[in-house]
Amino acid sequence: MSQPYVAKLESDRIRNLGVKTLVKYALALGGKLTLKIDTRNFSAVHQLVEEMKADQRDARVSAARLANLKEKRIPYAEVRKRAGL
Repeated sequence: MSQPYVAKLESDRIRNLGVKTLVKYALALGGKLTLKIDTRNFSAVHQLVEEMKADQRDARVSAARLANLKEKRIPYAEVRKRAGL
């Protein structure tokens, strides 16, 4: 990595740096690059993915029910009774 390129990096005149460029920069300075993935919001992302999977399952179940029109229907009063309402 040339000294003028390092100067551009240090003066923030280069945009959209790739990992490969950052590794070269670290090596040119005699260091190493450490990449850390912050997982503080991972649980929120995981929850969203799980909700999306559930929505897909619901859509598949609904499609299956539409395809099987002979499915036994339960009257609303019976549903309320089973739920203890």
